[in-house]
Amino acid sequence: MTGVTTQKSESIAKGFIHERIIYEYMKYRVKYSTLRMRHIVKSGNYNAKQEYVVVERLQIDDTKFPDVDDIIITSNSGVHPNRVAEIKFVSSQFNYHKEKRYKDFQSKGGCIIVLNHDTLPAALNIDVYQLERSDFEGFVRENFDRLLSHQLLSRNKNDYKIWLFSQAPNFYKKVKNSITKPACESGIWCPTQTMTEFDLAKRDKVIFIKFGGAERLQQELQKYNKRGELFPEWKIQQLWIGEITSPIKDREEYCIIKNLDPSLPLWNKDTYRNKPFPRVFEFKKLKVINCTIYCTDLLKYFRELVKPVLYDVFVQQVAREISHEDYIKFIEYVAEKQSEQLPHTFQGYDETKFKNLLDDAITNPHMLLKIQAHLEKIEQNMLH
Repeated sequence: MTGVTTQKSESIAKGFIHERIIYEYMKYRVKYSTLRMRHIVKSGNYNAKQEYVVVERLQIDDTKFPDVDDIIITSNSGVHPNRVAEIKFVSSQFNYHKEKRYKDFQSKGGCIIVLNHDTLPAALNIDVYQLERSDFEGFVRENFDRLLSHQLLSRNKNDYKIWLFSQAPNFYKKVKNSITKPACESGIWCPTQTMTEFDLAKRDKVIFIKFGGAERLQQELQKYNKRGELFPEWKIQQLWIGEITSPIKDREEYCIIKNLDPSLPLWNKDTYRNKPFPRVFEFKKLKVINCTIYCTDLLKYFRELVKPVLYDVFVQQVAREISHEDYIKFIEYVAEKQSEQLPHTFQGYDETKFKNLLDDAITNPHMLLKIQAHLEKIEQNMLH
């Protein structure tokens, strides 16, 4: 590769394309057993054969050096398990050989995976594997909108998605003589619909909502819905707010990472449509807000939030995403109701200040940080 091409590749790397997109590409292809690479450099020497190898397993927990915590590569010469790897756009970007950590990297069979190979630092005894450029470009074209959205979010550490779930029995119910914990204690969950790391990612907020109002609540809601009405006793009794600490993974991959027997249940009722729940993500508790919010009252102010969002969350038992603005307004409404019901336990809510902040955020996205800080005060006051 010429110096000009290298400079162009580095420019791309520092521009729109981030290494994160290569991670997403590799994980997606490994999931369907279709990730191939060419063995370009073998032990520091150019490999004239450039034979293809297949990646059987890939584990990326974070992006600290090395990027890949565990990779299994299969080639004509056999299986090369339990290696680590560093991912770069071009080989010349690799400079960790100057650091003390490089010895540990070498001892674990460390290799470099690149989109394009150009040059290596002199006397560097290492393997270099090159991804299929055309396949990578095809993946980016097919998933451009999702990748762009994910890329923009990853550039702002203060941004995250907000997901609503219903508190199903697997979330809160303890089963006598069972060693399997409910999700509120184990900190693991699985959505009923197909979701990927493009949807559920680390630092996203998850809100598990406890609904009440009748013993056969789903049936009542469906009966009233057929008449175009809302069941008057339907209410929200608790908001269990958490944060995702590990992005969603295939169940098998999760069990391997956690050294768990995949045949054992992760939840007390561990089946969906007669099969084990296929995916897992981890989360931690941030806050629990007990409340009494009737959805008929909520409907007056948040029509689209109640129907279809909350209706689908409970009746269909699916996850639904809401915007930051809707989340803030919803918490604001809960705060107002709490202050009416418990006037001596809720103090410090400044409605004028909140509305001014919200108006500013429409034209200035950075105001979201101030809104979040104000929101934290509201939530904290609700808990005391």
